[in-house]
Amino acid sequence: MNLFDKPSSMKALSGAFILALTFWLVIKLSHSYEHTVEIPLQVTINNPEIVLKYPAPDSVQVSLYGRGIDLLRLNFYDASYTVDLSDESESFDLNLNDNKEYVKLPSQVKASVRSIMRPHEFRFELDRRSTRKIPVQVNAEVSTANGFILTSITTSPDSISLMGPAGFVDTVGIFRTEALRFKDLDQSEQALVKLRPVTKVFFCEFQKEVTVNLDVQRLTEKTFENVTVQLRNIPPGLDAVSLPPTTNIYVKGGDKILAECVPEDFTVYIDLAKVWKPGNKEKVPAVVETSANVLTAEPDPARFELVVKKKEKTQ
Repeated sequence: MNLFDKPSSMKALSGAFILALTFWLVIKLSHSYEHTVEIPLQVTINNPEIVLKYPAPDSVQVSLYGRGIDLLRLNFYDASYTVDLSDESESFDLNLNDNKEYVKLPSQVKASVRSIMRPHEFRFELDRRSTRKIPVQVNAEVSTANGFILTSITTSPDSISLMGPAGFVDTVGIFRTEALRFKDLDQSEQALVKLRPVTKVFFCEFQKEVTVNLDVQRLTEKTFENVTVQLRNIPPGLDAVSLPPTTNIYVKGGDKILAECVPEDFTVYIDLAKVWKPGNKEKVPAVVETSANVLTAEPDPARFELVVKKKEKTQ
């Protein structure tokens, strides 16, 4: 009969193998070895007015010497190379190998630092912390369906708080969104969109996304009648009147916006300094000025006769 056919023999062999393996591991882990590991590089700055101008390396490669069991424990406990720059205000050059004491090992790991493999040196450049509100510009290509109009594109928030090294923050003028495309819109839309990367602020803190709001309304028309035509920059010593003295304003825009518009939202004027010369008999154009968010606002009539004469002397 084959020895391996007996269950009791198999159990005995398995037990012997496990015992031998355990004995071998105990011996190996009790020996000392040199081992290279990657540990995080941590930078501490307690001064809230100072920040790193450029990011430090993420990790440091360290050569350690210790028992196998201690080196194995590194897989379960945190170690780091910690640099405290709280007392620094400008650039600081550090030779990492000359400062092995910055390697922080957990108390459970009994190992010594042989050397810092990389990086050997690093310059920590410091800068003043700055915070600014940066406006957001939407990069959007939008078309609307027939009979509709895009009245506005806004973002929430409308600006981004950018915090980081002053040398970078103070040079940023605007954030742009990733490209958006909407076709044949017949209603308002919202979209969450990322901001385009800005290389020089990669180490700054800021919100990376904004909500883009597209206000789409039905295109409509409205007429405001008998709006007075104002005359500006009448030359000294002269009087002037326009013929006719009033006009109608023909307005096109979004239905919700026009529903709230009143005649006082529009000003019609003729600037004599720009359109009138002595002896000129031709009709001159008027300008419509408004703060309302409309597509067009045109006077009807659009051109006017000016009657300009000397002021009458008062008795």
